[in-house]
Amino acid sequence: MTDEAIVARWKWVYDYDEDPPGGFVFGRFKLRADGVLLRAYRDHLENWQEVSWWPGEADPDRAARLLHSRGYELRDP
Repeated sequence: MTDEAIVARWKWVYDYDEDPPGGFVFGRFKLRADGVLLRAYRDHLENWQEVSWWPGEADPDRAARLLHSRGYELRDP
């Protein structure tokens, strides 16, 4: 993993309403200064993985809006 600075951190929840029987997943995001988004599911907070579909947005406000538009509910860490 690179030593890029972390510019934002969020807790997240993603709800699968349309997928019977429904359900949700949760975890944490870290946004690096180089625009890479890292995700850890549930309580596996040391198992950070790069989000493959992420477009490389590095601005925290725009990144939060993009995540929200994809169905993620974000909270401060």
